[in-house]
Amino acid sequence: MGLNFRGNEILFIDTAPVVYYIENHPQFSSKMDALIDAVSDFHQQWITSFVTYVEVLTLPRKMKNQSMEQLYAQLLTRTGFLKIIQTNPAIMNQCVHFRAEYGFKTPDAIQLATAQVFGADIVITNDQAWKKITELRVVTLDEL
Repeated sequence: MGLNFRGNEILFIDTAPVVYYIENHPQFSSKMDALIDAVSDFHQQWITSFVTYVEVLTLPRKMKNQSMEQLYAQLLTRTGFLKIIQTNPAIMNQCVHFRAEYGFKTPDAIQLATAQVFGADIVITNDQAWKKITELRVVTLDEL
């Protein structure tokens, strides 16, 4: 794995890596498996915003697949190392910054603002555009 963990880091996880893990993506699922193993080895806390919850559950709801929706919801809400962060005034203000300074759409700005406000040491995504952020350490799955 391309990351060297010190232990006790806070990792922010974007939606795409979560989806890749859930759907057993042929290129990225093994990288996600390794990241999940590292959580227990190095005691990282993973965070994500409510945006990930909304984005992950939209397809099962659209497909009217209640069992899939329930499974995904349980995966996101009952995993001991993953915490879903709700918005607050600090996140909203930082979201404005990421939209104004970098031109991100609102969902990405919320994700990035959540990562920054909650002190993420590493942001895991597969969105190359996030690499232009200077305030955060952004790592794509290709870099792992």
